[in-house]
Amino acid sequence: MGHNKQRHRELADFLRIKRSRLAPEDVGLPRGTRRHTPGLRREEVAQLAGIGVAWYTNLEQGREISVSSQTLDSLARVLRLSAQERDYIFVLAHQQLPLKEAKEQETITADLQYFLDQQGLTAAYIVNLRWDVIAWNASADALFGPFQLLRGKERNELWRLFADPQYSNMFSNWEEYARSHLAWFRGNCGKFAEDPWLTHFVEELRGLSPFFHEWWQEHDVFAHKNHTVHLVHPQAGSMLFVHLSFHVFDAPNQTMAVYVPLEQEQTPSKLQSLLDGYRPTAENCQQRTECIE
Repeated sequence: MGHNKQRHRELADFLRIKRSRLAPEDVGLPRGTRRHTPGLRREEVAQLAGIGVAWYTNLEQGREISVSSQTLDSLARVLRLSAQERDYIFVLAHQQLPLKEAKEQETITADLQYFLDQQGLTAAYIVNLRWDVIAWNASADALFGPFQLLRGKERNELWRLFADPQYSNMFSNWEEYARSHLAWFRGNCGKFAEDPWLTHFVEELRGLSPFFHEWWQEHDVFAHKNHTVHLVHPQAGSMLFVHLSFHVFDAPNQTMAVYVPLEQEQTPSKLQSLLDGYRPTAENCQQRTECIE
């Protein structure tokens, strides 16, 4: 029951935040003169969604009540949710992805590792559902590693963005990059909201980073968008990449992050220089993915 309680609390917080961000006129209602708090009232959301006020109040209070797909669709429509946000509340309410299934995808196939290794200068790595880096190629290791020496949270993409200054300082547009990744990660969290790891992980980051603490409370959820990333590498200097992300088809809880070097800032030659001096630090590992703890 405790796992479900956490999901319902997360769903309640999300609905409350989204309700507070909508003005009455956004949904065709008059503002009136006796409105003391921002956003829509609970009774207004309930009326527009065609559900009972008491029932919706229980939902926003995190009560463990069943929510139909039709009701979720109505709430998504009323609260003007994006496609990603709609998926998020469905996962929270219906637990569409069992935690056991999510935890099973911690390694990659030999074919996928071969694909990573054939990308040349394009840096590529794969993260699991929790955003731990579980596989990579030489370019990614030279650019962001050495991954073999990182253990536990140190190899988590989100942890590094908010708790590792040496890593985060490489991103000249760090705030934009970190905000988008946090919102993307938040959307994934609905798939394993009951995992005690998540609660502990979030609380640690909230204590370490005031930015994470503030942005986490905003409940932003949206998908990653491909964009240009400007890195200032401690050895290679200024470099520009197109950052792309893909879900692995036969392992939907794994995501491949790709950094394609652009010609600007002499990025390809700088990355080649990094690779020329690159030496794997754990050559005795039979599989790179076995090194993660």
